[in-house]
Amino acid sequence: MNLLRHRRLRRRLVPYLDGELDAGPAGEVAAHLRDCWGCSGDAETNRLIRAALRHMGADGTVSLPVVRLQRFAGRLAHG
Repeated sequence: MNLLRHRRLRRRLVPYLDGELDAGPAGEVAAHLRDCWGCSGDAETNRLIRAALRHMGADGTVSLPVVRLQRFAGRLAHG
């Protein structure tokens, strides 16, 4: 795969994970994730972080690890 195509697909990773892509582009990203070790690892990290953030304390408390995850997730989303 050429570098420009890789970069274009990598930029679509967060919109893909957010369900914001149409079927065609989403299919391209899904195929890329099957073939690209780096991008699939980033996607899995992003999914794990999102899951951790969704399962914060039931009483609404926010622990330091959750705050750190929120910061990291923000960087992933804007990076």
